[in-house]
Parts: sequence; C-alpha cells; structure tokens
Amino acid sequence: MILDDILPRFTVREVHEISIDVSRDALWLAVRHLDFSASWLTRLLFGMRGIRAVGLTLQDMVENGPFRIFAEAPGSELVLGCVFDAHMVPMPMETLASFEGYRDDGVNRIAWNFFIDEGDGRLCLRTETRVQCLGPKSRRWFIPYWMIIRPFSGLIRREMLRLTALQALAPGV
Repeated sequence: MILDDILPRFTVREVHEISIDVSRDALWLAVRHLDFSASWLTRLLFGMRGIRAVGLTLQDMVENGPFRIFAEAPGSELVLGCVFDAHMVPMPMETLASFEGYRDDGVNRIAWNFFIDEGDGRLCLRTETRVQCLGPKSRRWFIPYWMIIRPFSGLIRREMLRLTALQALAPGV
C-alpha cells in the first residue's frame, strides 16, 4: 500500500472496510466523486465540528480544506493527508514534501486512504486513517481528543464506505 510508504509509523490508526460486488472502474469512480453531504449522518457529524457539509465532496475537501492528495494509483489507492498542531488547528501544507518536513513536537501528521482490493470474487473497499503525533506535547493533547472523537470518526468512515458503495452500484444517482 502507498499509505505504508507515506506514513509507516503512527500513533493511532483506524481501519474500516466494505465488500461489494461491482466493477473496479465503477467503484473507483465513486471513490473519486464521493459526496459526503449525501448522508444526513455525515452532515450532522461534520456540522457538529463546524465543517460545512452541504455539497461537500472529496475534491472540495482537497481544494478548500486542509487535506491534500499525496498519491493516487487509479483503480487501486488514493492517499490524502494533512497536518495539525497539537490543538488540532490545521497547519499550512501543500505537498507531500511539506507534510514530511514537519518534525516538531506539537505536530500531528494525518494520512488516510481508500484502497480497493480483491476478495472472494468481490471487491473490498477499505479506508485507513493514521495519525502520527510528533512528540510528547502532541500526544498529550491528541490522545484525549482521539478518545472522544474516535467513535464519531469511525461512524463517518463507515458512512463514507456505505455512500461509496451505493454510488458505485447506482452510478449517476
């Protein structure tokens, strides 16, 4: 996985997956055009965090949010990332090199992916989120934060997978 090359060491990680009987092309298209606002649950959870969720697509998160696409293997894997300070405030970052350049205590590097794999005659769509706390200061702030938001982050990830599967099964809807 490309994610292993981008963030091989991490403090926390979360993995969710869904199995779906659809073509790889349809699933990849759904990943690349994911619209988070298609789910009331995602709109609610994003809204609670102050994130505008109406018309929020994956591309919008990259163009107007803190996330950047670091790598893409079409039909297989898409890796995104961002950098936050210890208080979870986004830090400037435009490229993978600038992501890798952050090494100070008090910084959290976050990478997550969509990964398509074969399994039992169906495709498996997996999303993995990794957070690397770069020192004691960032761990001291992030770990309590993670304990609170982890269940909600998991809900969002599972909802992303569900939405992607629905879109792949009914393209154009």
